[in-house]
This record gives sequence, structure tokens and C-alpha cells, in this order.
Amino acid sequence: MLKNFTFLLILISLISFFSCQKKETNTLFTQLSPGETGINFANHITPDDTLNILYFMYMYNGAGVGIGDFNGDSLPDIFFSGNQVSSKFYLNKGNFKFEDMTEKAGLKTDRWATGVSVADVNADGLLDIYVCVAHNNLWNKSNENLLFVNQGVKDGIPTFKEMAKEYNLADTSYSTQAAFFDYDRDGDLDMYLLNNWLEKESHNRLRPQMQTNYIEMKDLAPLDTLFSKIFPKKQALSLTVTVWA
Repeated sequence: MLKNFTFLLILISLISFFSCQKKETNTLFTQLSPGETGINFANHITPDDTLNILYFMYMYNGAGVGIGDFNGDSLPDIFFSGNQVSSKFYLNKGNFKFEDMTEKAGLKTDRWATGVSVADVNADGLLDIYVCVAHNNLWNKSNENLLFVNQGVKDGIPTFKEMAKEYNLADTSYSTQAAFFDYDRDGDLDMYLLNNWLEKESHNRLRPQMQTNYIEMKDLAPLDTLFSKIFPKKQALSLTVTVWA
């Protein structure tokens, strides 16, 4: 009996030893740690009794990521947009090494971002960044979308200036994502802005049971805010808005 028990114990030990050995895998991708890349962005969401999934149903939809060569060194840089945290900009130093240049580049944010678009909006050969913002009065001091225009590169670091109002792109709808393209084929980039349906009442919100299941239309947003928009570009710094309903 003791011999059988000893054999069984040895067998279990051998199985445990070989199962713990690191297996070589032939995978397409390899995961790199923040310590290896220098990228430590985390879009932390902290709910409380005022801002939570019951009052803001899109709380965990995410923020968005934009990738582009912003300083012209042929290396893709990364812009992470944030919700309750500031967006972060990481400059690619090569060999999967990145450096946080958010403050030096002028790309800190203070509002609930929902999407990022990278495009050369003013056709100066430098990539710009457009950030969509949620219509979230529980968190935002402003619901205006952001346009960071690339001001040029110095010592390998691009700097940006927020100019959404100057370009007539400081939209305050519940924006989700923007796409820049030459809609009218005049050589300038136009912008299609995808908006969400603006409702004053969250479907998740707890409320007393009513005797009717009907929704009062006065609680819904006006129709002209429910549709996405196209922004045709007329002049370098002048855009007109057309609502397609």
C-alpha cells in the first residue's frame, strides 16, 4: 500500500512539473508589458451615487484610440482618449518603445471622450486629432467636441492647439465618431459626424411603476439632434452645418 502511494505521489509530482513548464507557442502576436513599451494608459471608470450605469447608460462604452505619424519620423504614434481620466499621447521612439508626451504636445483633455479621428484637417501635411465627446452633464464641464490642430514639430515633438470652435466643429451633440473625407470632391476634407440618440431619461434608471407604458415625447430630444450630420468644408476656417433628416 505504501509503495502504491509513493508511486502515485511521484506521478502527480511529475505531471505537475511538466505542466508548469513554459510551452513554446507559435503565435502571430506577442503581448508586451507596460514596462517594456512605456505605455501605461488606463481608462479608469469610478462610479458613484451620481454618475453610474443607472443614470448614464453608456458609461462603459469606451473612449477610442487614434494612431498616426504625428512628427514625420515614419513611426506610428498613439493617442488614447479618456473618460474620467485625461487622454494620453505616446510618441513612438522605435523598437516598440514609447514615451508619454501628453503635456508637451498640449493634448490633455477634461471631458468624456467617445471616439478619435486622425486626419490632416487643414491640409498642411501634418496629422490633426478630432475627439468626439459624450453629452454627459454629470461629468463634463463642456460637451463640445475637440479638434487638436498640429502646430508643427520641434525637437521631434509635435505640438497641438485646440481649435474646434475656429473650424466650426465644436459640436455639442452626443457624438460617437467622426470620419473625414472629400465629400464634394473639391480637394478639401469634409466631415461626417455620427451622433447618438439624445434622451433625457436612461433606460436603466430605477423609477416607480406607472399605470401606462407610454413614453411622453416631451422627454425626448428634438428631432434635429437625433440624426448624424455632414459638415461640408467651404473655406479653410469656415464650415457650414447641414442636418440630414
